[in-house]
Amino acid sequence: MAFRSQGSGSGLKLDDFDEFVRRIANESLRGDGKIGSRVTLHDLKIRTKDRRIVTFEPNAIQILYLDEVCPRWREGYYDLAGVRDILLKARQFGFSTLILAILFCQTVNDPNTQTIVIAHDTESTERLFQIVKRFYNYLPAHKKPRAQYANRREYLWPDLDSCFYVGTAGSGNFGRGGTINNVHASEVAFWPHGNDIIVGLLESVPADGNVIFESTANGLGNLFHREYAAAKNGDSIFRPKFFPWFQHLEYRAEAIDFVRSAEEEKLVAKFGLDDEQLAWRRIKAITLRENLPQEYPATDLEAFLTSGYPYFDREKLFEQKANTSAQIECAAPDTSRLLKREWEHIKVWKAPEPNRTYVIGADTAE
Repeated sequence: MAFRSQGSGSGLKLDDFDEFVRRIANESLRGDGKIGSRVTLHDLKIRTKDRRIVTFEPNAIQILYLDEVCPRWREGYYDLAGVRDILLKARQFGFSTLILAILFCQTVNDPNTQTIVIAHDTESTERLFQIVKRFYNYLPAHKKPRAQYANRREYLWPDLDSCFYVGTAGSGNFGRGGTINNVHASEVAFWPHGNDIIVGLLESVPADGNVIFESTANGLGNLFHREYAAAKNGDSIFRPKFFPWFQHLEYRAEAIDFVRSAEEEKLVAKFGLDDEQLAWRRIKAITLRENLPQEYPATDLEAFLTSGYPYFDREKLFEQKANTSAQIECAAPDTSRLLKREWEHIKVWKAPEPNRTYVIGADTAE
């Protein structure tokens, strides 16, 4: 990098000098302190379904998210800053692996970075940590920082003063008493007592830190559904992202002499699907049956309504949702006086009429 003098003086241009210092910090501090190149996604190895160890190559739907969250990823820069994303996903998209990969690269490239990953159960915690362990073990020698284990689910890189921890929701107080730069919350819809954990985490992440929630749907009313709905309404710090199954380029099958059903014609009209996508969906429907929209939803509403353990018929719920009139603006009944509490999010579709009898129902399940 060349420095230019200012006027007739001999001083360096301050902006150039700051950029030089930043680049030196980012490109150094590898292992024993020797200068090395940055760790990139192409340095990471993953295990495939057929038990092969291969270089991590983002698929098409992962690239869609990468291009949004860190546009310079192809250059080896994972400069996330201030990300607050909540991702609703179908299965087998690889978002858990992708987010682990991004945050792993950032943690070992940028000194003084603390990253926490939280899974919903012990088995998932171990699986996610094995992915991270594989990332580290297969790094090229000149890019591998010296590691020190604090326990079997944490990496501490003392020369970088960075650490990467994978824990289980409900097993401890995360984020109490320290600063966390990155949080990856996995399968949040299945967390027990998730609200208590989230409060502590969010208070520990600075404004330029990153928080990414990702989960498949697990019915209505849980923490993940409430936060996602609030994000869609603009009432949350998170940015909602949903990836329907048909965005995945691999979800296609041969469609020879394919004849569309009436239901499939509706999908074509609504989402622009082609016969190869419909053929793939038809194959999945044979094994998944009524669980198809739960595993591979086309809309976020479908994901929530068809997952979990609903008592009411799912098709009837969709019909009622489609026929629901628009919410109106009116003064709500004085429930706060009657129930001794505030109802900040009460929604009214029709104003109550005097001298009428009304029945209130409540779902107390789960």
